[in-house]
Amino acid sequence: MHLVIEIVVTLFLLLTISWIIVAVAILRGRERPRNVAGGTTYRGEANNIPSLDEHTLTTITKQDLQVLRRIAEKGYADLSELEASFGEARSEIAKRLKKLEKMGIIASKNEDLYIAVDDVWKLLEKMREKYPYS
Repeated sequence: MHLVIEIVVTLFLLLTISWIIVAVAILRGRERPRNVAGGTTYRGEANNIPSLDEHTLTTITKQDLQVLRRIAEKGYADLSELEASFGEARSEIAKRLKKLEKMGIIASKNEDLYIAVDDVWKLLEKMREKYPYS
């Protein structure tokens, strides 16, 4: 009987240790930054903006079009204004703006103000032909 108890306790300890190792590995994986382009800041807030892959750069989403429409209405857009009107996180809107800036559709006047490079409505028509819509 004593031997059975020792075996059960040993198995329980091994199982506990293995789950602890798995949990530590998962937590360590979450701590590592994934594809982070360093330190772009907006108004003193350190928002790391993930790098944009090729698929992301050639695909226009419905949210991207909404941001473009807002910029086209006035010819410019403030990051805080976009954040308030869309109700999205500042970092998400910043990613969208950076993507549109890399595509050459908008330009950054400063870290907070974005303007349309050309007549955005004409650009939207060209983009519908050139880039897939998803």
